[in-house]
Amino acid sequence: MQERINLLLEEILVRLPVKSLLGFRCVQKSWSTLVQNPTFIAKHLRHHQTKTKNPSILVEGLDKIEDLQYLLQSHPDEGGGVRIVDFKGDSMGRLLTVRELTNMFACINGIICIAGIFRGHYGFVLWNPAIRKGKVVSYPNFPDCPAHFVLTRSYYAFGFDQNSNDYKVVRVVEHRKKFVENSITRYRNSFYVYSLRADSWTQIFGTPVQHNNIKLHSRRNEIFFNGVHHWIGSLNSELGDSYDHHIIMTFDMSREVFQIIRFPDMFFFQIKLLLYSMIALLVLFMVSMNTSIYG
Repeated sequence: MQERINLLLEEILVRLPVKSLLGFRCVQKSWSTLVQNPTFIAKHLRHHQTKTKNPSILVEGLDKIEDLQYLLQSHPDEGGGVRIVDFKGDSMGRLLTVRELTNMFACINGIICIAGIFRGHYGFVLWNPAIRKGKVVSYPNFPDCPAHFVLTRSYYAFGFDQNSNDYKVVRVVEHRKKFVENSITRYRNSFYVYSLRADSWTQIFGTPVQHNNIKLHSRRNEIFFNGVHHWIGSLNSELGDSYDHHIIMTFDMSREVFQIIRFPDMFFFQIKLLLYSMIALLVLFMVSMNTSIYG
């Protein structure tokens, strides 16, 4: 009998908004244990994702240089509309005033990830606007650069591992070496993965892309889809080649494996990755401005 009551209670609670659940934690210890259980959290998320008509979130005023607005299509809003998140008055509001443009701004399952240079901190923030709580994570120490290479920039990814119910952040550190005699540039990359569940960084070695001469492109033109993050990049296989071998570099959040997908042999003017109606599209803008789409 008690088991049936517990099952009925769970079915009722899973339909309630997050704010109500947080208030019910004070009613009974067993309720508090239930709403903090990872299995219940995943069930609650799945239920509200299927009921959400317009999973959008609008975050404004993050940039010190310019009053920017960010619209993300991955946050379930209980009201079915666009939700505006205001960092003012939040306990992390001062920290979230970035000193420079953000390196990454992403949202998955209602968790916002912001990477950049904050006040007195260099790393990223995981923030849950539903409960107004966040976590600050520092980047790992840089390894020594390869001989004659210099550190240039970093690329980031935020994703969710459904197998382990874990949120992960990927950091790709780019090193560059330029040969003066022929103006050729070589690239080497280091790969790091942060696990929220383990609360630790791991450096990834021995990947198929570890020693490839890969140059990633814009940090804005990338997508996370179906458990895999995608970056646009280019590759030259031999020293002296130009970077006209366009690729997509992917990272599987569950398997923690990098892979390379080569584009068809053609010259691109501009490349866009789009996610629409759960279909990933690669839109290629040709020099002649004709458009081809690979889905």
